[in-house]
Amino acid sequence: MLWSLLQREAFNLVLRQGWRCFALAFLLIFIGPSPLKAAIVTQPEPGVFKIESMDWYAETVLLEGKWRFFPQELLSPADARARFAESQPIKIPGAWNKIQTPAGSPMGAHGYGTYIARLDGLPGQDATMSLRLQYATSNYRLYWLRSHDTDVDVLMEAGRIGRSIDESLPQFLEQLRPVAPLSKPAPAWIVVQVSNYHWVEGGMFYAPEIGLSRVMERSYNGRFIGSLLLSGMFIMLMLYNLSVYLRQRDDTFALWLMLVAGVALLATSTFFSQLYYYVFTPSVRAHQLFRYGQNSFGVLVLTVFNQLVYLQYPRQAKRWIAIFMWAIAITAQFVYALSPFTMPLTVLRINQALVLSFPFLVTWQVFLAFRAGEENSGLSLLGFACFFASLLNDLLVVFRVVTLPMLSNWGLMIMIFMQTQLLAIKYAQAFDNTRDLSRTLAEWNQTLEHRVALQTREIRSLLTHVKIGIFGLVGSGKQISKDYSQQLEVIFEDRHLEGRPGLELLLQGTDLLRDEMDQIDQVLNTCLGEEEINFQLNEHVLPRSLKRRDKQGQLHQFELTWDTVLNEHGRIEMILVTVNDVTQLRQLESVAQRHSVELAMVGEILAVREEAFRRFLMDARELLQHSRFLLQADSRPPDTLRLILIDVHTLKGSARTLHLNRLTEALHLLERRYRGRSLDDAIAASLLKEVEEALDLLRDYENIATQKLRWDADTTPTVRIEKDALERGFAVMKRLLPRLSEAEARDWKPLFQLLQAANEVPLDEVLKNLLQMANRVAADVGKPPPQLDIEVPSLTCNEAMAMLLRKVLVHIVRNMMDHGIESPDERRAQGKNPAGLISVHASVRDGDITLLLWDDGRGLDLQELARSHGAAPSLGDQALADLMFEEGVSTAKAITDISGHGLGMAAVKRFIEERGGEVRIILDEGPRSSRRPFQLSLRFPLDGFTQNPFSNDSAA
Repeated sequence: MLWSLLQREAFNLVLRQGWRCFALAFLLIFIGPSPLKAAIVTQPEPGVFKIESMDWYAETVLLEGKWRFFPQELLSPADARARFAESQPIKIPGAWNKIQTPAGSPMGAHGYGTYIARLDGLPGQDATMSLRLQYATSNYRLYWLRSHDTDVDVLMEAGRIGRSIDESLPQFLEQLRPVAPLSKPAPAWIVVQVSNYHWVEGGMFYAPEIGLSRVMERSYNGRFIGSLLLSGMFIMLMLYNLSVYLRQRDDTFALWLMLVAGVALLATSTFFSQLYYYVFTPSVRAHQLFRYGQNSFGVLVLTVFNQLVYLQYPRQAKRWIAIFMWAIAITAQFVYALSPFTMPLTVLRINQALVLSFPFLVTWQVFLAFRAGEENSGLSLLGFACFFASLLNDLLVVFRVVTLPMLSNWGLMIMIFMQTQLLAIKYAQAFDNTRDLSRTLAEWNQTLEHRVALQTREIRSLLTHVKIGIFGLVGSGKQISKDYSQQLEVIFEDRHLEGRPGLELLLQGTDLLRDEMDQIDQVLNTCLGEEEINFQLNEHVLPRSLKRRDKQGQLHQFELTWDTVLNEHGRIEMILVTVNDVTQLRQLESVAQRHSVELAMVGEILAVREEAFRRFLMDARELLQHSRFLLQADSRPPDTLRLILIDVHTLKGSARTLHLNRLTEALHLLERRYRGRSLDDAIAASLLKEVEEALDLLRDYENIATQKLRWDADTTPTVRIEKDALERGFAVMKRLLPRLSEAEARDWKPLFQLLQAANEVPLDEVLKNLLQMANRVAADVGKPPPQLDIEVPSLTCNEAMAMLLRKVLVHIVRNMMDHGIESPDERRAQGKNPAGLISVHASVRDGDITLLLWDDGRGLDLQELARSHGAAPSLGDQALADLMFEEGVSTAKAITDISGHGLGMAAVKRFIEERGGEVRIILDEGPRSSRRPFQLSLRFPLDGFTQNPFSNDSAA
């Protein structure tokens, strides 16, 4: 009784307030401002649109008004512009039926012509513009012509333009296209060629719309999404009413509602209309049938709705009205399908009158039912009134009395929805009548469960105290059997599991793929009720462990066992499953594993000098952050992946030199995984994730060094000075010294050297680090440590230059040691010292510093360089040697994690040239041969270095 009372009061509230809401909604639609009226568009003369006070980022312009028209002429864009003054004015939107042809007679509905309009006030080249045209009468071809253009391509085209009915093909498609930008604010021209032989009126009935591309696309997508949403609503109503009919076949009301929704979908959906034109073969007859069929569908929808009213209110509905409407609807289908192309306009006007009069007849019959007090008739009356008002609005729009959006689609959807609600209310009342029966059945089930519980008390007592989930899967649905352990409710976080889908509860929230779940389900289906051999053959598919998240999001790990229970016939009656939570045990194992990894990383860090480790962290962080910046940029350069792989290759070499094995392995896998691939959005997202993981691993190394080893702890008293202050002071000191006398300079010497030590690093110290780097690489490739010959002037370099030298030298030294210097046996056979020699000499000249690096190894294999690059061996030696700096070119016989990727020397060239320097190869003089000794010349601007004025070689 309470439910019935609440339902009745809610229904009365809808009836009382629904009329007010309906009136308010239509009032807002009719008086609401149009977004296209904000700009000022004037026409100083026909065919000219002058746009002023335009906010292009928020508005678009609808080019309605006077255009210029050439009847019975299909002019090229340039000819139309040249003959602009000869054309005659015509209203857009509008028909050309009364336009005078050059011969002096009215043009009529069928023919062709050219429209042209000039646009003033458009923005310049910094604005990306787009043009939209819903469609012309039947087919068109549109051109966009700038002031300096003489010949342009078609911007939009729908159907086929022709001078006769055989040459012309109609098409009714809305299109949006970007237009060529203006080089400067200047006039632009729109030329539209239109032909019509398949419709009762000719001309352009929709004006083009222009605006910024992103504003136009947002509006275009909004209309398409609205159409798609409307189509989806009709489809949902169809499926709902179909499901209701399948459950209650003796009541055909739901079936009629489904048919109404289906016909309405075909009659009103712009989405399906556009889909039709793209899918089906375009032909004149097909377009005619579809276009005319759309008009007749409106009459058919209303006829089916009247049939619903007749079924719902048989005492008030008039039988003669139903017969009349069905006769008109069927006749309309044949008339539209069989009519020729030259269908009179009167026929279409009759159709519009029918579409307006039929809802009046239906609404009148519903009003009679409402006045007679029929149940739920008020809701039906409200729905039909909404639809009738939306049809009236559309008719006013067609005759251009108002310029509002078309609303009949939404009105029709509201009417169908309300009829569906009536059906839902009807079945809710039926449910209320069966509630007593359901309560009786529930009481019987409770009694049955109680009897079963008494019979299985001992088993329940045992299962209650077991801390392992135990349950059986029975039946085709693999439900949980009546006897299961109490711990299972803790694992599944639910109660009363008997009869629930056990496999679904077990696998939900796990890490298994959908395909794996389906495979488990199929195995259990083939086992239940069959011989035990089936289980033994497929037992390997069933998982023995699972990871599963609970309702709080916590991850648990479980171990599973699967066993069979046979019936008296030897067939599998039940699959017995045990579930054991081993989360805490696995967590202890994970903690132990993590401690083991941390100990290994501590050992790696302790094997490196603290200063070298800090420099490595700084360089590595810069390289990885640079890669992350490239991947997160809105506009990525085309060589982004190449730049990132060069950075990763450089960092991997430094990490391997310091024997930071975990980081080296991670970077090696990253480089191998993405080498040779093209960078798209999916690859960029995956690569960015791995770069972030490398940064996390780098932070792990840093945290262990600072927190576990306390390398950042400094217990000695210090004076903290800002780095910027030290740099400014050193710059002032360098400018001051040349102006002082020799005696004054000696007095300032201690301060100069102090500032120099705080800001810069001696060049020979940076280069001497080569020895340690070379020794580590030599150990990796199984060669003795090389000798090092360094001759450099007394220079210091700033931190940026020191970092650049370290990034460059790590590639050069690794190449020298890996495939420059021979193995000890080869060197002994050639009479060389088993340990190789690496030489580095520096000189200062003309404001630059030049580093010469060479080794006493096998030299440069020019033929192998030519083969690797695919170049002709007949090239000059210097041209072949310069191929060393090309990406992907390498003389290595095999690719290893040391070298052979063809990235090292490309990275050297990139790093040096980004700093304003130059790298080149100097071949030694001598006879031409396959292998040539060479020197590597690295030239840098001197602004990154400082000469010590107090050293003996400062004059250099």
